[in-house]
Amino acid sequence: MRKRHIRFHNISKEVGNKKLILENLSFDVLEGETLVILGLSGSGKTTILKMINRLEKQTKGSILIDDRYIEEFDERKLKLSIGYVFQSIELFPHFTVEENISIVPELLKWDKGKISERVDKLLKLLNLPEPGIKKRYPREISGGQKQRVGVARALCSDPSILLMDEPFAAVDPITKDRVLRQFRKLKSILHKTTVLVTHDIMEAFYIADRILLLHKGKPLQIDTPENLLNHPDHPFVREFIGKKRFLLLLTLKKISSLSEGFTFDGEEVDKEVSLDMEDSFADAYEVFSGGGLEKVLIMQNAEPVGYLEKRFFLEKLSQVLSKDLKEKELFAYEGAK
Repeated sequence: MRKRHIRFHNISKEVGNKKLILENLSFDVLEGETLVILGLSGSGKTTILKMINRLEKQTKGSILIDDRYIEEFDERKLKLSIGYVFQSIELFPHFTVEENISIVPELLKWDKGKISERVDKLLKLLNLPEPGIKKRYPREISGGQKQRVGVARALCSDPSILLMDEPFAAVDPITKDRVLRQFRKLKSILHKTTVLVTHDIMEAFYIADRILLLHKGKPLQIDTPENLLNHPDHPFVREFIGKKRFLLLLTLKKISSLSEGFTFDGEEVDKEVSLDMEDSFADAYEVFSGGGLEKVLIMQNAEPVGYLEKRFFLEKLSQVLSKDLKEKELFAYEGAK
C-alpha cells in the first residue's frame, strides 16, 4: 500500500474582504500517484498548487508533506525540492535549452558532469534527442518542444513532487495530444507524486490516477476516473461529465485489454504509425478513423508486440458502447422508479 505523501486537512482560503475561495478542503495525495484537480475557471485549482509550494498561505487548516507541516520546512529548500511546470512555460529567452533545464541543479550546486548527464537523460525521455537542441534558444524551438523543455526543467533536480498548472493549455490540439501521450508514458517510468490542475475533463481522464473535482472552492468528489464516470456523488459531477461520457469511456479503456487479438506474422514492421499498450480506445479510434489503415502496430517498451486489426477493434468497440448504453438506460429506468 502506497504511503501518504501530501495531506490537506480542513483547508480554507480567504482573499480580499474575506472572500472564501477554498472551503473545508481535505484530501491526501499518495506517493507516486497523479492527482488531477479538475474544475471550472475560478474554482481555486491554482491556489492549491501555490499552497503546496508555499507561494500562498492557507487561512485555516494544515498542509503536510511526509507527515511534516510545511511551515517546518526551510522555504527556499522546499521550493527547490518541488518541480513546478507553469501554464505559460516561461523559459528564459536568453538561456539555451540546456541552461533552462539546468537552473535548479545549478542552484543546488550539482557537479557539472552530473547535470549534463541528467539533461541528456531527460531530453531522451521526453523525445527531444535532436542533435544540437541543447544549444538552441527558446525562439528556435516549437511550442510542443518548449512544453517538454519546461517539464524537463521541473524534473531535472529529480524532485519527489511535481506540480503542474494547466501545463498543456498553451499548445495546439495536435501537439497537445502528442505531448499528453508522452507524459502518460513518462509518469509510469518516473513514479513522481504529481498534482496537476486543469479545466479539461478529457485531459484529466487521460492521465489521472485519481481526480478531485472542485466547484466554487468546494470539493465535490475525489475518486478514480472510472468511479467519477460510473458513480457520481453530486449532480454537478454528472453535469460536468455531460455529453462527453462516451468519449471518456473510450479514454479509460486500454489497448492492453485487446492483447488476445493481436496478430504478428513476422513481417517487417512499420513503426511510423503505432500505438502503445497503454494507449486508449480513443487513441485507436483516432488512428483508424483518420489514416485509412486496416491494422496498426502495437508497441510495448519500444518493442513491437503485434498488430491490432481494424475489424477486430471495431467489433470490441461496438461491444463496449453497447454495454454502456444498456447500463445507462438501466440507471435511467431505476432512477425513474
